[in-house]
Amino acid sequence: MAGPRTHCRLPAAAMGLAKALGRVCAGLLLAGAAGGAARAEQPWAEQGDKQLRQDVETLKGYRLIKGPVDSWPLPWSQIIEGVEAAEAGHVPPFVAAAAARLRANAGVAEQDTSYEVRAGGTNRPALIRDFGYTAREKADVAIRVTNNLGNLTINYGVGYRYHQAGDDYHFEPSSFVFRAGNWALYGGYVGKYYGPGNDSALMFSNGARPFPKIGIQRLYPYKPRPKLLRWIGPWRFDFFGGVLDERRLDVKFPIEFGMRFSFEPARGLEIGLNRSILICGGRVPTTVIQPGDPTGGTLCGVSPVTKALFPFFGGTQPGDSLAGIDLAFTRPIGGAVAKVYYEAEGEDKNGIQQFDQVGQIGGATLTLPVGGKGASAQVLVEYIDTLARIFTTDRAIPGSFYGNTFFFSGKEYKGNPLGASIGGDGDMTTIGVSVTDTLNRRYYSSYRHANINKTGRGFIAPSANPETINIGTLGTEWPTGFGDVRVEGRVMDNDVNTPGRSPTKGEFEVSWRTRF
Repeated sequence: MAGPRTHCRLPAAAMGLAKALGRVCAGLLLAGAAGGAARAEQPWAEQGDKQLRQDVETLKGYRLIKGPVDSWPLPWSQIIEGVEAAEAGHVPPFVAAAAARLRANAGVAEQDTSYEVRAGGTNRPALIRDFGYTAREKADVAIRVTNNLGNLTINYGVGYRYHQAGDDYHFEPSSFVFRAGNWALYGGYVGKYYGPGNDSALMFSNGARPFPKIGIQRLYPYKPRPKLLRWIGPWRFDFFGGVLDERRLDVKFPIEFGMRFSFEPARGLEIGLNRSILICGGRVPTTVIQPGDPTGGTLCGVSPVTKALFPFFGGTQPGDSLAGIDLAFTRPIGGAVAKVYYEAEGEDKNGIQQFDQVGQIGGATLTLPVGGKGASAQVLVEYIDTLARIFTTDRAIPGSFYGNTFFFSGKEYKGNPLGASIGGDGDMTTIGVSVTDTLNRRYYSSYRHANINKTGRGFIAPSANPETINIGTLGTEWPTGFGDVRVEGRVMDNDVNTPGRSPTKGEFEVSWRTRF
C-alpha cells in the first residue's frame, strides 16, 4: 500500500552514517583502481533465486560445498569450489544438473561488465514473501549495470514501482563491494537473508525492501588456524549498519545494526548466531519525554550505543534487539538430499540481553531425483511462530516479538517487517512442492495456512486485526533465449484488515529477468 511521500532532513546519527558511506565509497574507488590487476568477478550470489538456492543446498548435501550456506548473499568462491568438485567427480545426474546451472550463473558473475533487467507486473502484490523474488507493487521494473574492476565491484541502476511507499523511483540496484583479501567491504542497498528458513526468516528476510547500509563480510569460510579453535570448522561472519530512511511514528531515520557468525563444526551441521539492534534516530515532534525515561532524552551517543551493543555491562538502553541461534543439518539419504532446520530468536528486556521471549521456525526439505537424466523435485514443510513465548514455560507474551515500548513502530521498513512477512503475533504452516525438468524449467506449488496478528494487540503489520488466511500458489519459471519468464497464480480465502468478513482474492503475476 502506498504511503505518504515525505521529505525531511536526516538526524545527526544518520547523517554521520551517510557521510561515512560517502567517504568509504571514495576510498574504495581509488583502491579498486589501484587493484585492477586482480581477477574481476562479482563477490557473491544474492538472495531471491529459489532455484539457485536449491542447487546450492543439493551440492551442500553431497558434501561438495564446504562451510555455512544459510545466510545470503553467499560468496561465489564457496559455490564454485563445490561446482568444480561436482565436475571432477562421479555424481548423480540431478547433482550434475545443479552444478551446471550454478556454473552458468557464475559465468555472468565473472564478466567484466554485465547487465540485468527485471520487470514484473501483478494485479496485487503477494502478502507472503519467501526467499524468492516477487513484485512489490503492481508494476515493478529495475535495470542494473555491474562493473568488475579488479578488487572493486560496482552495481549501479534504477528501479520503478508504481505507488510504492516513498517515491516511485528508487536506487535499490545500486551498491559497491571491495575485496580486501578474504573480506568484503560493502555499501549501498545490499539485501540480507539470515537463517535456514525457506518460506520465512525471523531476523532479516525479503519481507521488506533493502535499506541503505555499510558493512563487512568474510568471504571463503576457511577454518581457524589456532588448534584450540579448529573445532569450529569453516566459518563466516557478517556485520553491517544501515539507516531506515523513512519517517516513522516513533523516531526519524533510526539505525539498524545486524550481525551473524556461522560455522560448521561437523560436516553438514551449520550453526548460526544472530543479532540485530534498532537504535538512534531523531525524535518526532509528538515524542514526549517521560520522567525516568532510560534514554534521558538522548537517542544516540556513546552510552546508548555501548549499552545496546554490550548489554551484559548492565543498564537500560533505548534500543530494540533480537538475538538467537539457528541450526541446520544436511546430508544425502538414499540418493536424495535431506535437510532439517530450526531457528529461535529472542527479544530483549531492559538491561542484560535475555533469551526468553522467543519466536521460532522449524522445517525440512527433501530434494530427490526424478528419473535418471537430471530432473529433480523438492518437498518443503515449514512452520513459523512469531507470538513470543517464554522459552522455559511456553507462556505467550503478546506484542513482544518485533515490538518495543520505545520503538513502537517495530522492526519494519516502509510498511513491511524486516523479518517474517506475517509480522509479529502470528504463525504459519507451509507445504510446498517443486519440480525442475531436464530443460531447467521449474514448476512449483504451495499451500500456506496463516494466522496473522492472532492476539489483536493493536496494529501489527501486515494486519490491524486477527485474520486466518489459506493461500494456494501455483507457478512456473521458464528459461528462454531472451530471459527467464515466471508466471504465478495465487488464491486467498481471506485478506488482511477485513474484520467480520472473508473476501476471496485471486492474484496473478508475470515477471521477466534477463542477464547478459
